[in-house]
Amino acid sequence: MGKNKDRFRKLIFQQLEERTGFKGIENHIEEEVVFTPYNWEHDLNIYKGATFSLAHNLPQMMYFRPHNKVKEIDRLWLVGGGTHPGSGLPTIIESARITSSMILEKHAVQGVSV
Repeated sequence: MGKNKDRFRKLIFQQLEERTGFKGIENHIEEEVVFTPYNWEHDLNIYKGATFSLAHNLPQMMYFRPHNKVKEIDRLWLVGGGTHPGSGLPTIIESARITSSMILEKHAVQGVSV
């Protein structure tokens, strides 16, 4: 349950002070919330705390992510950070646009744009 949380917190403040020159940052904190993969999984139901779904490396980015239309199952469509084009809010919104456009095209819906 976040056994390294305190160690990583300390490391972050250490690096902030070394890289920015600001000293005593912790003394100015009035309120603090720290999320760990454990919190993401158990408090927010995000599988294994993976907030960005797949790994963010070349074999799992852009085209290599699961496609928006699942070929093996006729009416199964995917959208979100774990699908094409990838993670991050702009690309998640683009994923929704791509999937919506594909569904409209498949069902020959006219006069609706996404």
